[in-house]
Amino acid sequence: MIVVDTSVALKWVLHEPGTGLAKRALTLSLIAPDFWRVEAANGIRRAVAMKQVTVEEGRYYLGVMDAAPVSDAATPPLLRGGFELAMTLRHSIQDCLFLALAIERDCQLLTADDAFTALVRDRSSLSDRVLSLSEYFQ
Repeated sequence: MIVVDTSVALKWVLHEPGTGLAKRALTLSLIAPDFWRVEAANGIRRAVAMKQVTVEEGRYYLGVMDAAPVSDAATPPLLRGGFELAMTLRHSIQDCLFLALAIERDCQLLTADDAFTALVRDRSSLSDRVLSLSEYFQ
């Protein structure tokens, strides 16, 4: 089991550096906090607003996200752990909820957010919990 964050999921549909690697993650047993699709929908909306994709493509990409093989974990049980991580790391609770899920499930978080990966490694002893997309698929 691997926790996958929205930075990886968006690469399944938006053509960005690392898209090929992100698509390889679709073969893994994936889980994420249940709000990940909301974050993904916002990322797709942003791509439409920036004219990187059309509205029609955005609608299609939402369907791809709906069909993605990601198990949803309820967010409320993760809030206390996510909050504590957010305070320790001085970072957004949304990102920290993915890390809290990895801790709860005793697995790793796969992310394409290199800044978050560096932050966790610099400010905590949880570096073994976070894997960057490029590291995982070397």
